[in-house]
Amino acid sequence: MCCLPIFSDYAKTLAPQEQTLFQYLAVNHAVWEGRHAAIRWLIEFVGIQRRKGRPARFGRVPTDMTIAALGGKPFPLRTRDATELARIWKGCTQATGHTTHKSRHHKIDVPELDHALRIIVRYIEKSISLEPVQAIGVKPWTDPTVGV
Repeated sequence: MCCLPIFSDYAKTLAPQEQTLFQYLAVNHAVWEGRHAAIRWLIEFVGIQRRKGRPARFGRVPTDMTIAALGGKPFPLRTRDATELARIWKGCTQATGHTTHKSRHHKIDVPELDHALRIIVRYIEKSISLEPVQAIGVKPWTDPTVGV
């Protein structure tokens, strides 16, 4: 919201310190919501969603973009990581679908989102060829928590 013209109109009614705080809060909330959307998209990309309380296959519609389109295999459904990704997918779906406060949605704070992202990145690196990416000089990601 802070980058839309309406913000400039509204900001004129605020003291300078309040303008800065309002802008900070607007950007902070946008980043927070963006994280949820990005993690949900990545979980879907590796082929996971949640139905009836369990990991389920995402990508049944021909226009759904998944790892399979890049030659990879969908994430295996019957693993602990799939269960975790499905829970985080559900939490992100619920949190970004409507405004909530003190709900019983699955926890999706920074540690949970970071954990999900590490699972996804490791899986993508194992599942699809990164040679074209490495050919242009991009080095593979190394998880600094492995071996700690």
